[in-house]
Amino acid sequence: MKVLFRIDDLGLSLGINRAIMQSIDFQLVKNIGIIVNLPYSKEGLEFAKHHNKLCFGLHVNLVLGRPCSEVAENSSLIHSGMGNFISSSTRRIELNSEKDLFDCDDTYNEVKAQIEKFIHTTGRKPDYIDQHAVSTPTTNKVVKCLAIEYQIPYYEDKDNPVILFHPLINELAGNDLYQMIDRRKLDLEKVNHFIFHPGYIDDYLIRSSSLTYSRLFDLNLLNSVTTKKWLVDNNIKMQTFWDIANNPC
Repeated sequence: MKVLFRIDDLGLSLGINRAIMQSIDFQLVKNIGIIVNLPYSKEGLEFAKHHNKLCFGLHVNLVLGRPCSEVAENSSLIHSGMGNFISSSTRRIELNSEKDLFDCDDTYNEVKAQIEKFIHTTGRKPDYIDQHAVSTPTTNKVVKCLAIEYQIPYYEDKDNPVILFHPLINELAGNDLYQMIDRRKLDLEKVNHFIFHPGYIDDYLIRSSSLTYSRLFDLNLLNSVTTKKWLVDNNIKMQTFWDIANNPC
């Protein structure tokens, strides 16, 4: 049985970076998504530069911090007069009203700038690409377009023939991962994909994210001797996005 663990948000804050690096050291996870436009992104990108045996993706962020691209005052991406991205909470309100207010050109320029920053800093293309917090038809279209343009694997389509996504948010409290897996019907043919957000809570995280204390459950799980033993005992084959790219069927 094939299982892929993915960590998101390297670069979001100091506490997030420390938790992710600790989890990497425990060796259950080799797929890590990097946010490139925040104050602690440099540390994450430098880490990727010096760890070429790990699979690093671009975690496209259009809702937190400032853009990588030069944007006009009236850009659809930012709060006018402030320069910061429009927040995920505002974007979700828009989506609930069936509004997609991302301009295609603004979004294209920004995602392209984030890809270029990743490449310039790490010396390599992202091994995959996905989106942070919020996605819309426009952002999906742009990310897919640039994935093709740069030949970066994109796996986020929910009807992906190779991957089965398993959401775990808010389910980990008081449980080891093997307890959660036992409750699920894992696909014997596809790669069973789990996303985690480990983190230590710090001031920046509290001020910038609604996903806070549950990160500690993810951190505990990804550093669990019990979970590691269960994976070995049950002959679980841990996958990277490289494995999927090399074996697409």
